Amino acid sequence: MNQTEQRIAHLEEEVCALNARLERQNIVVKVLQIMQSAKNLLKAMNEALAVIGNYTGVSRVKIFEKSADGNSISNIVEWCNEGIESNMEMLQNLPIDTVPWFDIPDEKERFYLSDDQTLAPKIAEVMALHQIKSILVFPMISDGFNCGFADFNDCIVSRVWDENDVELLKHISQILCATKRRFKAEEELSDERDRLRAIGDNFPGGSLFRIELYPETKYLHYTYLSETWPEVTGLDIQQSLADPVYSFNNILPEDRKILMKRVFDFNNTQNYNTEVRMNHTPSGELRWLQISAHIYHASEKHIIYDGFILDITARKHAEQELLKERNRLQSIGDNFPDGSLFRFEINTQTGGMRFVYLSGTWEKVTGISIKESLADSSKVFALILPEHMPKFMEEIEKSVVALRHYFIEIQFYKGSEVRWLLLSSHPKKNAEDIVVYDGFILDITARKEAEIALIHAKEKAEESDKLKSAFLANMSHEILTPLNGIIGFLDFITSDELEPLQKQEYVNIINSSAAQLTHLINDIIDVSKIQSKQMDILPVPVDVNQLMKETHIFFKKYLQINKKENIMLKLDKSGSINNCTTIVDPTRLRQVLNILISNAVKFTDKGYIRFGYRQPAPDMLEFVVEDTGIGMKPLHTEIIFEAFRQIESDSTRYYGGTGLGLNIAKSLVHMMGGDIWVESTEGAGSAFYFTIRDGIPEDR
Repeated sequence: MNQTEQRIAHLEEEVCALNARLERQNIVVKVLQIMQSAKNLLKAMNEALAVIGNYTGVSRVKIFEKSADGNSISNIVEWCNEGIESNMEMLQNLPIDTVPWFDIPDEKERFYLSDDQTLAPKIAEVMALHQIKSILVFPMISDGFNCGFADFNDCIVSRVWDENDVELLKHISQILCATKRRFKAEEELSDERDRLRAIGDNFPGGSLFRIELYPETKYLHYTYLSETWPEVTGLDIQQSLADPVYSFNNILPEDRKILMKRVFDFNNTQNYNTEVRMNHTPSGELRWLQISAHIYHASEKHIIYDGFILDITARKHAEQELLKERNRLQSIGDNFPDGSLFRFEINTQTGGMRFVYLSGTWEKVTGISIKESLADSSKVFALILPEHMPKFMEEIEKSVVALRHYFIEIQFYKGSEVRWLLLSSHPKKNAEDIVVYDGFILDITARKEAEIALIHAKEKAEESDKLKSAFLANMSHEILTPLNGIIGFLDFITSDELEPLQKQEYVNIINSSAAQLTHLINDIIDVSKIQSKQMDILPVPVDVNQLMKETHIFFKKYLQINKKENIMLKLDKSGSINNCTTIVDPTRLRQVLNILISNAVKFTDKGYIRFGYRQPAPDMLEFVVEDTGIGMKPLHTEIIFEAFRQIESDSTRYYGGTGLGLNIAKSLVHMMGGDIWVESTEGAGSAFYFTIRDGIPEDR
């Protein structure tokens, strides 16, 4: 080949190389155009992978992404050449350590060939599993971290990638990664915009704004106003955005001058906070507005203010009223009855707190000296009851943030006494970031005690009315039941057609109803006598063992009559004393035992009822009546001895009774110099105990 032919061949090679380079550049441009115009990231990635896959002729192109916790990786996008099956489904949530080429450092590519005898076993195993002959892998680097990888693999031949292919695919991978970062940033920015818009459009009593300022021309204008702008300022949003002068005209001149100075003094501060007065156009009223903004420099010629405007008219009016009230209270000063004035400061930077002024009545109200309180405020706070301290500190913290007036009632140790104090104060922040509280404390103990007594009296009266109403309703039922039995069966026994045995049975029912009615009337009479203190106790010598024996005989018959054969009645003699004689009213002692044992029979269906006595002291006897009945809840053991009280309305309907028996028993026991109590477990039974004193008891 002569020199001319060689030159022509060389030129042809250069032309081919140039065409190949232009073709690669066109592929890059095409992928870049797809990704730049992308609205949906995954869809755009699929299109881009198809372009590069068709160009290179590889079997598959894949994008893998690391999970948020960094422990697994998944195939999120895949392109497959014709005739190549997808394996995307089996490549989800793979543990990081199962992907041998994942942790590629920096931005270095790696390629592997299946016939490479130096392949690491783990890599060879993965390639064989997916029938991969060769694979080229690029890391996806975002913000300096490896967040995934792109792989280009061939299942047909062991492709050897040349430098041009590697460079092309590296650029493509970088474009895909950059687009992913852009989508993430745009999504975060969109979320932030939506969040700010949601806050701004629902900002109670306030509105968000953005002002842009160009210092060289001193031109400024609003670029964003939230929907609450008209409500707060009285101004139209569109007109405010279009005309910056319009939005400042309604501010009072002296306040507008101060505000504009703060706006243009952007070199000395990153934030500003000021209060202005403004004529509210629709209402015609003068309103106070608090304007706060953060300043940042977009460039030397462009300043941006992001801030909010808040209607503080109500607060300012409250401050003015409070100032009037404070002046009035100051005139009272050291003669403030049952109260004291104070000034208290909190340093918001250091958290330090201290009293700086206390009126002369401070020690009279609090019990702690003025000197000691001014020297160490913690000694004052230590006197607040622990259960009131959280609420007190919560109010203080809220007032520091919101600078709002507060009232709070707390209990306070004044020496050995516990007193109620009313604290009223209004905080205000001064130029040194110190919150100053001017207020007063007032001793309201007498008022609180009266309130508590009134509440208790009201509750007691309501409970008494409720109990009496329930008692009367129950009493009418208890009286009518035996009365109806008597009246009904009297009509029957007048019939001449009755057999003698049937007539006798009806007579027995009438007698039983009459006895029940008599017992009920006797209970009512006893309660009346007890409440009017007309009940007499007639102590005489009593053989206790004989009385217990008679009671046992009586109730054995009582169980038979009431068809309670499943109950065993036990007279416990383990604590009995031979020839035990005591001075007591036998009728009342027997009545108490009868009430307790009758109750045990009523609320017991099976098991046993045990009763007996012992002598815990020389002049005292202790009796017990124990059963295996329905028992009661712990909270009921304190109320069952009250008049008209029954522990469960359902039990009342099922078991009957008026709720008088245990109250009568308690009153009689007290009249005999003793006490009565109960121990019970719900569902397992009860044990009633009572004591009596030997001899004639003193009035109790």
